[in-house]
Amino acid sequence: MFVPCGQTLSRFATRVSNQHSEHSSETFIERRNPKSSPPAAENGAEMNKTDAFTQICLWNLNMDRLIRVLQRLELHSICSQRELRAYAIRLEEIRAGLNADFAEVMVARERADEFRYWSWRIALERQKQREN
Repeated sequence: MFVPCGQTLSRFATRVSNQHSEHSSETFIERRNPKSSPPAAENGAEMNKTDAFTQICLWNLNMDRLIRVLQRLELHSICSQRELRAYAIRLEEIRAGLNADFAEVMVARERADEFRYWSWRIALERQKQREN
């Protein structure tokens, strides 16, 4: 009746999470901006900052949900506590890694933006000085 714990449970949880993630992120984005343009993958456009932060927020919410599912499985004795805790720790490890990678990319983009805006400001100030 029950599938033994292991790879099958892991794949099932990932599959359910991915399906829920796709639906919840679409709904969240549609509520936030009903007339938004197609996602970056469809039209080749770059993801803006708001979309990037929205996606990482949804990622973290879905990871929280997955961890809660594991905790509920523990209450129903579906798998051993040790095995479920190992899954939860792995999920937290994956979350931390993605969040760190995301933060690194965003820091690099923000520094590039800071330099670009700084150079634009300096150019405008020099142009203004030449006019005077």
